[in-house]
Amino acid sequence: MLTGGAVAKNGRPAATVEAEAPRSAGEPIMAIVSIKAQKVTFYDTEGWIYRAPVSTGTTGRETPAGVFAVLEKDPDHHSSLYDDAWMPNMQRLTWNGIALHGGPLPGYAASHGCVRMPYEFAEKLFDKTRIGMRVIIAPDDVAPVDFSHPSLFTPKAEAATSGGFWVELARSGEEYYIPEGKKILEVLYEAGVDVDYSCELGICGECVTRVISGIPEHRDSVLSEEEQAANDKVMICCAGCKSERLVLDM
Repeated sequence: MLTGGAVAKNGRPAATVEAEAPRSAGEPIMAIVSIKAQKVTFYDTEGWIYRAPVSTGTTGRETPAGVFAVLEKDPDHHSSLYDDAWMPNMQRLTWNGIALHGGPLPGYAASHGCVRMPYEFAEKLFDKTRIGMRVIIAPDDVAPVDFSHPSLFTPKAEAATSGGFWVELARSGEEYYIPEGKKILEVLYEAGVDVDYSCELGICGECVTRVISGIPEHRDSVLSEEEQAANDKVMICCAGCKSERLVLDM
């Protein structure tokens, strides 16, 4: 298999071919676009899972480098900037026109700034990614690396997925049953509830939510033992429930 890291005889990076890791793929948590190699690589928590060639912005309409997040998804999007151009399976990265989407790939940078992916590849990835997934656009080839430090939080336990309880959102009055195999955050997200979250491991504190009633089953590494014992807040990305119902201030 040739990738953007290989070098052809003419000194240019060899063309990337579409590929899938030879293992079961988890949920994509990040994508990295290399402008130099004209490729995108999607990663789950274990490593790369999907790779494909892309076409980024042409001269004068360069694709911006930076760290982005998927803001919006539309399977049948049409551009409001460029003559109603079809942008199938669009995953928006900015509100001024930069997105991942299916499109023609001539073998070089040719877009108006978006990142074009193969049509079928874009369709395959569309239902696998979530709003909020990180997308890194880099001038050169980059890849995630493992690192550790004593000062970093690490998960104390696996997320609670035993289910069998109800979550009530006090502000809206909506109720959701949490079945076995699902996390609170997962159920709320799939129901379209606007939830702040980041790590999904209970180590960042982004999803902390006030508890009105019920007994959480804490699995996070952020709250102290005293805070967990108070049962007045919970990290919904990883917590379960020891009572039949958990009422949250949402």
